[in-house]
Amino acid sequence: SSGINAEYGGGTQEAKLVLGTSTILSDTSYVCVFVVDGTAYESTVSVDHISVTTADASKLSISPATVSCVLAGAGSAPTVKWFDSSSNEKTSSDSGYTVTPGSLDGVV
Repeated sequence: SSGINAEYGGGTQEAKLVLGTSTILSDTSYVCVFVVDGTAYESTVSVDHISVTTADASKLSISPATVSCVLAGAGSAPTVKWFDSSSNEKTSSDSGYTVTPGSLDGVV
């Protein structure tokens, strides 16, 4: 999880990107971008690839990975976007990816 502080307001929002197992082929990173009232706040989240070899494949559990990013201090709900290390936007329409933008909590 990675954190970003906006310059105003009091709301927080956590956005998540679920990476299907077919999308994690090597160490990589993703960038989450929150756009609040025309100002972009971004943070890079690293993903480490680990290979495990077992003698009995039936004991190996493969599951998706989730990366998240939290914006704190927003005064209004942001637009959330995720990008891979090649600057390609990732959406839930892309095979192997699920984007959960979250919702803004605690706005005063």
